[in-house]
Formats: sequence, structure tokens, C-alpha cells
Amino acid sequence: MNISLPYVDGTISELEAGNRDLIDKHGQHMHWGYWRDTKDPDTSIDGYKAAADEMVFQHFDMARIRPGHKILEVGCGFGGAIILLNEHYENIDVTGSNIDSRQIEWARKTVAPQVRPSNRIAFDVADACALPYPDASFDTVYAIECIFHFSSRKKFLEEAHRVLRPGGILVVSDLVVRVSTLGLMMAIEPWYRQDFRRSYGEPNPPFSEALYRLAGRLVGLPMVDLRDVTSNTLPTCKALRHWNGRMERLGLGAAFERANRYLELTARMRMVRYQLYAFEKRR
Repeated sequence: MNISLPYVDGTISELEAGNRDLIDKHGQHMHWGYWRDTKDPDTSIDGYKAAADEMVFQHFDMARIRPGHKILEVGCGFGGAIILLNEHYENIDVTGSNIDSRQIEWARKTVAPQVRPSNRIAFDVADACALPYPDASFDTVYAIECIFHFSSRKKFLEEAHRVLRPGGILVVSDLVVRVSTLGLMMAIEPWYRQDFRRSYGEPNPPFSEALYRLAGRLVGLPMVDLRDVTSNTLPTCKALRHWNGRMERLGLGAAFERANRYLELTARMRMVRYQLYAFEKRR
């Protein structure tokens, strides 16, 4: 199954045209970065690559990944995070899944040949809300900045609980709303709605931190860790200028710029927070 997300479609069109330079420099990542230096961040292509890698490591740290673990990445994109798993861990069994067959095809071509002898890596086309894996088959499940594209956060949490072994960890990252500023956000959003959807597609209605805690408890995945990394991710809004050429070729240059301005505005006004959550399966 293929899906239509303009920023993904733009990347794929560049790859099909033979332009691998941008994605190679980005380390095959399709998510925001994590900058430790928030006062003078390096938002060059190299700086973004390092920050995008660091965002992945933040997820790995919260997931408590160890040698011998069986790991599932849901929404694996082009396989950038799995490249880092392969480089930094031994004796792991990793499955990357994505609903978009085009991204999986690229990951199979570019990531699979790099697999270390001690590791096993496979890629599947799969729906995050109907995972094709047996019950209790993974030690770790993680989803980096993609849960808002799934058909249902609740259903994904249920599926993650099902495929995790007891004691297993789920880690997700998401842009979450602050209930106290929701009215202000709803007043601003219509001004940017069309540009955002033209650039990033149609996201699901956002969750709040409290709703994540409740949903986790209801499916048997109590939250065990939370990291608010909003200030560390804000330099991404400037770094995204490196995508402008690609989006302009799709006729979306101005819309892409305005969509990113909206993301930065809502984050700086503390209406939206970029947070990472870890949940543990207790039973």
C-alpha cells in the first residue's frame, strides 16, 4: 500500500530522479532533530544529521535496548534509525515496518546490505494498527515521530501491547497539545491549515500528555518515562530550509515554509510540546 504525504512524496520523487545527495546527508531520517546546544545550534546539513541521529539515540535510551533484544520499529521510513541500531548494537533482531511500500523498498535496498553478521534485520509493509506479528513477540517497540499519521493512536497502543512481551518497552514521540492553551491554538490553526495539510498531509487529532497517560493505562501500558524535548527540537524549524528546493519542485515551497512557521509558533508559545514517552507492559 502507498500513502500520500507530500514531504515523503517529494523525497521519493528526488530518489527516483537519481538525487540521493540530500537523503544520504540526512542519514535517511525523516524526523526532527535533537540539539544539545540550544543557544547556538548548528542547523547546517551536517548539524541536522547529527541532531537527527541524537533524536534516535534518545528513543533507544528510553527503550533500554540491550544485546539479544528483538526489536520492532513501526513507521521506519527509509531505515535511518535501523542503520544506527545496526552500527551500535550487536546480537539484535530488528524488524522495520511501514505502511508505505515505497519506503520499505528503499530500506531493503540500502539498509539490508549493511547488516552486521551478529544482527538480523528485516523490513515489512504493515499497518501500525493491525500489526502482522504474533502476541508477545518483541522486547521493544518504538515509533519515531509518526504516530500522528496512524489511523488511531489508541489502536496502535493496543497493538503494541499485544506484540510486546511482559516487561517490554514501547517508546513513541509526538507533538502533544497543552489543554490550557487549546482554545488559542484552535483560533490560530485555521490560518495555517491548508498549508500544513498540503505539506504534511492530514494528521490525526492530537493527544495531550494526560490523554497519553490514560490511554496507556487502559491498554495495560503504564507510562514509565517522559522527556519534554521541545527546546532541543526547535532548531529543526530553521534546518528545514534545506528541504525548500525539493518542496519548490513540487509547487509547495511557500506552503511548506508557512507550515513550518506554524509549527515553530505553536511550540514557542507553548501550545504544542514535543515529547517522548516510554510505556512498559506489566502483564
